[in-house]
Amino acid sequence: MLNNILKRAAKWELIKDNPIDGAERPKVVMKEADFNDEDEAKEIIIALYNEPRKWMLFVLGVMIGGFRRGELLG
Repeated sequence: MLNNILKRAAKWELIKDNPIDGAERPKVVMKEADFNDEDEAKEIIIALYNEPRKWMLFVLGVMIGGFRRGELLG
C-alpha cells in the first residue's frame, strides 16, 4: 500500500523518486501451530473449575473459538 502511494507521488512529481524502489521484503518464517490434544484440553477444563467464572468463560471461549493471541490481547 505504501509503495503504491509513493509510486503515485513520484509519478505526479510530488517527490523525486520512490524510496521503496529496490527495497526487499523481509522473509516471512511460518511456524507450525501448536495445539492441545484431547487429554490436555480435558485437563485444562477440569482445572478451570477452580478458577473465577470470568476466567473459566474466557479460556473456554478461546479454546472453542480458536482465537489468535492478537485477537485476545490486542
